[in-house]
Amino acid sequence: MKICPKCNKEYDDTWKVCLKCGTQLSAKDIGEEFRKIFERLDKIEKHIGIAATPSEKSAAIGVEKSENPQEKPQVEQARPKTEERKDIESTIGLVWLNRIGIIAIFLGVAFFLKYAFDNRWIGELGRVIIGLIAGFGLLAGSEVARRKDYTVISQGLHGGGIGVLYLSIFAAFGFYNLIGVFPALIFMSAVTLYCGFWSTRTDWLSSAVIGVLGGFLTPFLLGPDKIAPSILFSYVVLLDLGILFISIYKKWGVLNIASFFLTQAVYYNWHMDHYKQDQWLFAALFMTAFYGIFCILSIFRNLMHRERSDKVDIVLVLLNGVAYFLGLYMILKPFAGSLPGLLPITLGCLYIAYSYSALRRCSEDRPIILSYVALAVIFVTITIPVQMRSNWIAISWAIEAIVLIWMGFKLGLKDIRRAGLVIGAVSLIKAMLFDYSYAAGEYAKNVFIFNERMFTHLAVVLIIFLTALLYKRNKSELTGGEKSAAAFLVILANFVLVVQFSVEANTYFAHLTQLKVMSLPEVVMGKVTNTRLLFNVEYSKLFSARELVLSLLWVAYAFVIVAAGMYRKFRALRVMGLVLFGAAIFKIFLFDLSQLDKIYRIISFMTLGVVLIVASLFYQKYKDVIRDFALKGS
Repeated sequence: MKICPKCNKEYDDTWKVCLKCGTQLSAKDIGEEFRKIFERLDKIEKHIGIAATPSEKSAAIGVEKSENPQEKPQVEQARPKTEERKDIESTIGLVWLNRIGIIAIFLGVAFFLKYAFDNRWIGELGRVIIGLIAGFGLLAGSEVARRKDYTVISQGLHGGGIGVLYLSIFAAFGFYNLIGVFPALIFMSAVTLYCGFWSTRTDWLSSAVIGVLGGFLTPFLLGPDKIAPSILFSYVVLLDLGILFISIYKKWGVLNIASFFLTQAVYYNWHMDHYKQDQWLFAALFMTAFYGIFCILSIFRNLMHRERSDKVDIVLVLLNGVAYFLGLYMILKPFAGSLPGLLPITLGCLYIAYSYSALRRCSEDRPIILSYVALAVIFVTITIPVQMRSNWIAISWAIEAIVLIWMGFKLGLKDIRRAGLVIGAVSLIKAMLFDYSYAAGEYAKNVFIFNERMFTHLAVVLIIFLTALLYKRNKSELTGGEKSAAAFLVILANFVLVVQFSVEANTYFAHLTQLKVMSLPEVVMGKVTNTRLLFNVEYSKLFSARELVLSLLWVAYAFVIVAAGMYRKFRALRVMGLVLFGAAIFKIFLFDLSQLDKIYRIISFMTLGVVLIVASLFYQKYKDVIRDFALKGS
C-alpha cells in the first residue's frame, strides 16, 4: 500500500485518483520520489556504515523485483492502457456519480416541494424559507466535506446550494411577489459575491463560473424593464469589477471571456428594446466604463505580474476594441454630421498610443503589441471609406500601407509589413476594378490625361515605387519571400502603368467621338436626345486608329522598360519588357493583321520591326554587361 501525498490516505496501484481528496495519483511519479529519498538515505547509511539490501529498498519503494530485465519494458508499455482504464473508472465513480447524485437530489426535492405546494401543505413564505434553508444547508455540507478533503463531493454540494439560493430568491420576487426588484437584486448580488469570494479562497473555478453566470442572468430573471438603467449598468459594472478583483489572484481566462460576452448581452438586450436617443450620453458613458474595465482586465496579469500575454488576453483585446467601436458607432451615428470618420480615427490614434506604450513598457510581449497595431490599422482603414470620396479611399489606403511598411522596418516587425502589403493590395484592387468603369461611354466623360482616374492610378503607382525603394534600402533585414518584394513591386507598378496608359488611349478616342457627336446638327437642334447610338457608330469608325495606337503604345513602353532595365542592371524589368514585346507581337500578328485597315497595318508592322531591331542592338551591345551582372547576382 502507498500513501496519498495530500491527505495521507493509503492506496494501492489500482488507484489513479485519490477517492478521498480527488488528488491525481501516479505510481510511477511517487516511485521516483521514493527513489530520490532512498538515494539520499544510501549516502547517509554509507557514511554511518549501515547498508540496506536491494530487495529491502525495492520493497520499500513499491517496485517488484524481476529476474529477467528484458521483461520490464513490456510491463512499462502495457501500463498506460491499464492506467487509462482505471482513470476512466475513477472519474466515473468519483465525479460523475457525485454530480448526477446532486442533480437527482435537487430534482427530488423540487418534485416533493411541488407536490407539497400543489396540496397547499406549505404557504408561499414557507416555500421560500424552505428553499433558503436547503440552500444554506447544502453550502454548510459543502464546507464540512471540504474540510474532510472530499473535494469533489464538496464542489457538488456547493453548486447545488448556490443554484437553490438563486431559485429561491427569484421565486420570492417573480412568483410570489414577496420582495421587490431592488431587494431581489441585492440578495442575488450577495450570492454572486459569495461565489467570487469562495472561488478565490478554495481555488475552485467552478464556483466562480456559477457566480458569474448567476450574476449576469439575474437582470434577465428579474426583467431589464423592471430595473432602472442606472441601477442595471451599475450592477454590471460591479460584476465586471469583481471579475477584475478575482484576476488579481487567479488566471482564469475562460472567466474573463465569459464575463465579456455576458456584459455585451446585458447591454444590447437593453439597447435593442429600451434605448432612446436622448439617453446617448448615459449609454456612451457606461459603454466606455465596460471598455475600460476589460482593457485593464486583458493586460492586468501583464502589468501586475509581468506575465506574457496569452491567447485569451489577445482575443479579449481584439473583441473589446471592436465591440466598443460598434457600440459607440450605434450611439453616436445620428450626431456624426459631416464627420462620420471622427470616431474610428480617434480610436485608431488611441490604439497607436497603446502600441507605443506597450513597446516602451514590455517590448518582449510581441502579441499584445501586434494586437494593438492590428486594431489601430483596422480603425484607420475604416475611417477612410466612411469619411472620404471614392477615389481618395484607394489613395489613402495606399498611403496607410506604405506607412505601415515603414513602421514595420523601423520596429523590426515583419507582421506589420505584411499588414501593409495586404492593405496596399486592397487599395490597388479597388482603384483598378471597382472605382471606375471601362465602358467607352464612361471614357467619353473624362478629359484626356487630366482626369480623376489618371490621377488616382498615378498616385497609387508612385506609392508602389516608393514601397519598392523602402524594401531595397532595407534588404539586409529581409528574409524568405520578402527578398524579392522590391522586384515584384517594380513590375507591378509598371503593369499598372501599361494598363492605365492603354485606358487613356481609349479615353482620347472616346472623348473625340463625344465631341463629334455633340457637334452633329441633329443633336445641336435637339432632334436627337439619346446620343448613345450615334456615339457607338462614330466610335466604331475609329477602330483601326485605336488599335494602332494601342499596339504602338505597348511596343514603345516595352522598349523603354527594357532600356531602363539595362541602365539600372535590373533583370526583372528587362524580362517584363520582353513579355510586353511578346504581347505586342502576338496582338499585331494575330489581330492587327486581319482587323486593321491597310495603312494602319503597314504602320503597325513597320514600327514593330524597327523597335525590335533597335532592342536587339541594345542586347548585342550590352550582352557582356548583362552576363557579368547575372553571374555576379547568381
